Amino acid sequence: KRLHRQILTSRTFRQSSRPIAKALTTDAGSRWLWRYPARRVEAEVIRDAILAVSGKLNSKAGGIGFDFFVQQGGLSDYQAHETFSEDGWRRMVYARKIRMQAIDIFGSFDCPDAGQMKPNRTRSITPVQALGLMNSPFALRQATFFAERVLTDAGSDPANQVRLAVKRAFSREATGEEVEQLSRLARDHGLDQVCRVLFNTSEFIHLP
Repeated sequence: KRLHRQILTSRTFRQSSRPIAKALTTDAGSRWLWRYPARRVEAEVIRDAILAVSGKLNSKAGGIGFDFFVQQGGLSDYQAHETFSEDGWRRMVYARKIRMQAIDIFGSFDCPDAGQMKPNRTRSITPVQALGLMNSPFALRQATFFAERVLTDAGSDPANQVRLAVKRAFSREATGEEVEQLSRLARDHGLDQVCRVLFNTSEFIHLP
């Protein structure tokens, strides 16, 4: 515990990931740890975070898991569930996987199937990831739930809605520019589109 405390309270561990022009010219790869390396979180964390923000995360612990696919047996042609009930909104650690079968949009986030050993995961960044988070039935439905939750708590004012949505998604206050731009989006296209955008930001899926 003493060593943990020393590490976690050190200046190196608490450094921001924001770039510094002078440091970039001499140590762009941060070999000397002048910045904290920003990194994308795992597929399971992304899915659980979406459910938590939308208010639909089922925190039930233990028991039977849930299926990502319609059928459990067979050798091929697995059909993925596009929507889930409350049982399917549990944390992803309770998902039952099928060997050699990628999991819908989260397979693109380097989530290994049950037929692989992955002691160290890759952290790729591809257009398929953004397309999945922007257009998948799961993400669209959760964006709607997120919007309904914000609307209930923030009222009808778009600016208040944006402030609350940003606070719940990013755990920080919204900037003036964010409030202005996202309020315009909410008025023109609906609050669910604002929530859809928040799910697709680098800040939502990366550790700063």
